[in-house]
Amino acid sequence: IVWSDQTMILECFVGVLCFVLYYYFKFRRAWHFWKQQNVEYVKPVFPFGSSPVMNWSMVLNPTTNFNQGAYEQAKALGFPKFFGLYIFANPVMAICDPEMAKQIMVKDFDHFVDRQGDAAVEFLRTSHFVDKLWLQQLPSLQGEEWKKSRNTFTPIFTAGKLKGMMQFIHEVTKNLVKSIGQEVALDQPFDLKVKYSKFSMDTIASCAFGVNAKSFEDKNSKF
Repeated sequence: IVWSDQTMILECFVGVLCFVLYYYFKFRRAWHFWKQQNVEYVKPVFPFGSSPVMNWSMVLNPTTNFNQGAYEQAKALGFPKFFGLYIFANPVMAICDPEMAKQIMVKDFDHFVDRQGDAAVEFLRTSHFVDKLWLQQLPSLQGEEWKKSRNTFTPIFTAGKLKGMMQFIHEVTKNLVKSIGQEVALDQPFDLKVKYSKFSMDTIASCAFGVNAKSFEDKNSKF
C-alpha cells in the first residue's frame, strides 16, 4: 500500500511536470513575436509574460498596482513611443505617445476596431458566466456586434448631452463630499468602495433615468 501511494504521488508529480513543461515551451515559442517584428519589448517571465497587472511582483507584493507597473515598464525602456509586452502568451502593444494614441483612436480607428484579440475572446467565451457577460461589453465586442452597440451608445455621449449631465454629476459629487466629511468627523474607518459605488449609482440614475436614487441619504434606497 505504501508503494502504491508513492507511485500515485510520483505519477501526479510527473503529470504536473509535463503540463508545466508543455506550456513553458509553448509560451517560449510565442515570446519570439515582438523580436521577430523588431519591436522593443518587456522581457517576459513564465507564466505571466510581462503583464503589468499579472506578474510575480504583484503576487509577492500585492501593494503594486497596474498603473505603477506600466509606468515602471515604460521607464525601464526609456519611454519609447510604443513597446511590446505579453499577457501570458498573447502579444500586446502598449502606446506611450499621446499623438500616436490619438491617431489610432481617431484617424486610423477603422483598423483597430477589435480591442481584444481572438484568443482572449475565445477564452472568455468558454469560461465562467461572468466572463461571458464581460463579452457583451464594448471593449470585448467585435465586428458587427461592436458596431451595433457603438451606434446605440454614441448619441448618448455627444458634447451637448455630456455638458447637460455635468449639472447632475456636480450635485452627486457634492453628496459624496458631504458623506465623506461626515465619516471623517466620526473619526472611524469607513469603506471608500461603498461610497464610490453609491456615487456611481446616483450618477447613472440621475443622468440616464432622471431619478434621484438618494443612495447617500437613504440606507434603504431601492437602488
